[in-house]
Amino acid sequence: MSTTRAKTWPTVVASASLALLVIADLASLAQHRAGYPHVVAPWLEGSTATVVYVAVGWFIARRVPGHRLGPLMLALSAVAATQLATGVLAIASVHEEWPTPWQAWLGGIYNGTTSLTVGLLLLIVLLAPTGHPVNRFFARVCWTVIVATGAWLPVSILLGTDDMSLPGGPTDHVLVPESARPAVWAVNLLIMLVIVSASLLALVQLALRYRRTEGDDRRQVTWVVAGGLGGITIIWMSALLSSWLPDAPWLGSLVWAVGPSLLPLGIAVAVLRHGLYELDSVVSRTVSYAVVTGAVITIYTLVVAAVSQLVPSSDSAAVAVATLAAAASARPVLRRVRERVDRQFNRTKFDNEQAIASFSHQLQSIVDPDLVRTTMIDVTHRTLEPRVVALWVKGKT
Repeated sequence: MSTTRAKTWPTVVASASLALLVIADLASLAQHRAGYPHVVAPWLEGSTATVVYVAVGWFIARRVPGHRLGPLMLALSAVAATQLATGVLAIASVHEEWPTPWQAWLGGIYNGTTSLTVGLLLLIVLLAPTGHPVNRFFARVCWTVIVATGAWLPVSILLGTDDMSLPGGPTDHVLVPESARPAVWAVNLLIMLVIVSASLLALVQLALRYRRTEGDDRRQVTWVVAGGLGGITIIWMSALLSSWLPDAPWLGSLVWAVGPSLLPLGIAVAVLRHGLYELDSVVSRTVSYAVVTGAVITIYTLVVAAVSQLVPSSDSAAVAVATLAAAASARPVLRRVRERVDRQFNRTKFDNEQAIASFSHQLQSIVDPDLVRTTMIDVTHRTLEPRVVALWVKGKT
């Protein structure tokens, strides 16, 4: 894949997913205002989780080409947006009494995308944050999830929806013949048992990832593990305690909005705070220029408004003064903002600069050549992290 394509396709997929999500949300709002007895129940989870996965997946796919999590997250967001849009159409097909085949297929596609979303989510948990399984056993678990999800998709499409999976959607239209329904339901149950077992193994895998790391790697993995464990735990606890929880449709949607979003949010924190994927400088530059752009625009707007009030008849003078003020402030603002942003998001650069400044200050008072040599080697190890350091001192002539 060329460099241009590698940088373009994540933006195309992310934009298409967000556009489809906006259309589905607007259609769901229109159905609510039109007095539909039901609207898409999982609109909250679809909207929230999709936005989170789009943002994190796009960033990883753009900045770490070849990493598996970026494409998987973007694929999950596209499927989730499709699920939401299909759910809106499926409910409309029942309310507007569309032809039976339309209702059956829309309900089946909604159910199929739901199963595909669960499979992709589980695969992301098994591969986070490195993009690779922790060992050969979990590599087989990943392949099992892929095969099970591939089989689950057509089975889910054939079975369609019911009152629990999509309230207000098609419930009496199943694509599979009556005689084959018991067999299809048995296959569906078997696949669900595989998915449930894999989700439990995913918890074990996250714990193993945490135990096998140390130092900076452990600080990075901690947030990812916490997000993955927290998300799966919330989903499992809501399922186990469903009989004791209030019978509110929004509660299940809230659980599925928060639970799956915790993993990508944990990855985002690990990237921003602990240098996961070594994107410190990229994040620092992005945040710096975003803040500076906003500051310069604000300065320009305020100066235009102030000059326009003082000299109402001279719009061109206001624009000229505002342009000069914005241009004059851009560089010093950028310098100060980058210093503060590097301190938060690019700790490696900030710590290295601090170490060099400290060494420069020590040189003013150190007179022992051996101490200078030892200090210089120590600073070089901490800032550059070379495998070998050799210092040559010119002898006296």
